[in-house]
Amino acid sequence: MPSSRDVVSALYGAWRLMRFDAGGMAWFDLSIPGFWRSFFAALLAAPFFAVLVGMQFAGGDRPFDPGWATLVLTVAYCLSWAAFPVAGILITRLLRLTDRYVALIVAYNWANVLQIAVILIANLIDASGLLPGSPGVILPFAVMVFVLVYQWFVTRTALASTTATAIGVVIIQLVIDVFIELAAESLI
Repeated sequence: MPSSRDVVSALYGAWRLMRFDAGGMAWFDLSIPGFWRSFFAALLAAPFFAVLVGMQFAGGDRPFDPGWATLVLTVAYCLSWAAFPVAGILITRLLRLTDRYVALIVAYNWANVLQIAVILIANLIDASGLLPGSPGVILPFAVMVFVLVYQWFVTRTALASTTATAIGVVIIQLVIDVFIELAAESLI
């Protein structure tokens, strides 16, 4: 488990990357122990995820078993945190960037905390009705675009790669996440 100082440093690095400052990478522990500790980010992001799921079910019309839904979504959440790091092994090997694998996963994990926080904030604003017009379409779309651009920047910076390579990796990340989400939804 990382120290509170390590967590603050990593989240600051993710924040700098969110501001499109490649210097954010210097704030991550890119050692092998730092790689494993970066998965602590899943615990930090879990409450945000739980609130998002709660909002989704609160607004839904279809009946569901809360116990089963909790189990399925917990497994899906854990799978989503493990799937890309496993795929990343193959991706970095194919791209001949294995020396950048640890940096990619560390940055990806810590960036996920900020991504889910931004998504939650946008959903809370959207649900509150604070924005005039039809924010139910505009705000979620704008946040989705921002998150994808953020993922692209994190990926390009961590891999020290080209824009095209980073776009390809982000597409793979997105496909994995969508597949897990659709599979979970089909089981609920």
